[in-house]
Amino acid sequence: MTVDTPAVVLGAGVNGLGVARSLARVHVPVWLLDCDERRPEMHTRAAKALKIGALHGETLVEELVRLGGGQFSRLRPVLLLTQEESVKTVSHERDRLSALYRFSLPPIDVVDTLQHKQGFQRLAEQLDSPIPPLVHIRALEDLPALESLHYPVVIKPGERHAEYGKHFKKAYRLESVAEGTELIRRILPVMADIVVQEWIEGPDSNIYFCLQYLNKQGQVTASFAGRKIRSWPPQVGGTASCMPAPEAHWRAVRSDRTILSKGRRDRNGRNGVQARHAQR
Repeated sequence: MTVDTPAVVLGAGVNGLGVARSLARVHVPVWLLDCDERRPEMHTRAAKALKIGALHGETLVEELVRLGGGQFSRLRPVLLLTQEESVKTVSHERDRLSALYRFSLPPIDVVDTLQHKQGFQRLAEQLDSPIPPLVHIRALEDLPALESLHYPVVIKPGERHAEYGKHFKKAYRLESVAEGTELIRRILPVMADIVVQEWIEGPDSNIYFCLQYLNKQGQVTASFAGRKIRSWPPQVGGTASCMPAPEAHWRAVRSDRTILSKGRRDRNGRNGVQARHAQR
């Protein structure tokens, strides 16, 4: 049986390809949108590929409005987002896009809070969730705050940043205040938004994640909990392989019901020697 309502997957990449393949298995017609038509994922048999001008910002909104009133006219497809920058854009422009596409997001302020590591930290602390201490560095004057942490620590950008990505690694594990100070002095001219968080010891296989969808009543209608098998680069990189971990499901349900009113959410954390979970 073919589903009448199509899906528009925004962003090819590995995540976009995975979503397209999953939908194709249940006969959902899929459009895969990306700004680079040379990507291998744009040649999948699971979706129709469409090149657009950008995956975030005003250009993305203009492209979605154009397609919504043209190629997708009267279809009102389900819009699925695979990149953080796209989530921010669609969240802030939801009033312009909701008549053309079907999507659910938490309130704008909740989306903005959860997309920034300092915002996530502040909210987790308010909810009394187990999370290691973090300091937010925005200027050289903030460097003395590094003395308040126990080492080692992990240093990473407060949110995704194009210029940071060109010059620095996703994250760094550092063993002392001196090492942290030296690295932050190099980062600040490029990005004045750095977080430094106490490190939770443990292998990459102790990092858990949970993907969920909550309805307007705050009820979980779909959930998948998993754990990493390995990361690349080890310790500070992205997921290289993973497996289901249903035993972690209850932790995410308990906290996400408090945070979100509706929409999709993904979370991840390392399970340390004191069973603490931290955003990575």
